[in-house]
Amino acid sequence: MSQILIYNKTMKIIVSFSIVIFLLQGCAPKVNTLITKTYPTLGYNEEVKVFGLKTVLPVNIEVIGSIKIGDAGLTLKCNYETVLENAKIEARKIGGNAIKITEHSFPDLWSSCHRIKADILRIENINSLKIIENQENSPSNTNDLLDQVILKDGRVFKGYIKKEADGIIYFTLVKNGTNTETQINKTDIKEIIRAK
Repeated sequence: MSQILIYNKTMKIIVSFSIVIFLLQGCAPKVNTLITKTYPTLGYNEEVKVFGLKTVLPVNIEVIGSIKIGDAGLTLKCNYETVLENAKIEARKIGGNAIKITEHSFPDLWSSCHRIKADILRIENINSLKIIENQENSPSNTNDLLDQVILKDGRVFKGYIKKEADGIIYFTLVKNGTNTETQINKTDIKEIIRAK
């Protein structure tokens, strides 16, 4: 009888531990890195420049790898800033001093996360690099990537419009790095500004 109790307690501990490990792994974005060449690792405080989708770089840039960051299923912290920071960390590990975003998927019905694909770059004399930025379509800061809903009472919500149906806007509110699902009645809205 005591062996059964010990077995049950042991199983509860193993199951509980497994669930905790699963949840902890699910909280972080899924990161896949393909490495083609490495350099000495950069320090955690060394800058990694980020070049957006619309940036045109010179052809002599060295691509030393690629990275894909996406939703791991139960990912909680996957706003754009967090995803970019994860990409920078991976770049530093293989000596990359820049990343070039090649694909950016916004949160949608299938995922509440930003997902990116990027090339990891090693650029000599990076501060003297001449780049061409398509200013017309390129966001100047992260806020330009967010939809804005301005209510008649003056409040402004920033986030992502997921869908509109039956006089309701289903909206993901982004505030302080967290996403909150909400619904906004269209009759309460003064103006909608779509992300660039």
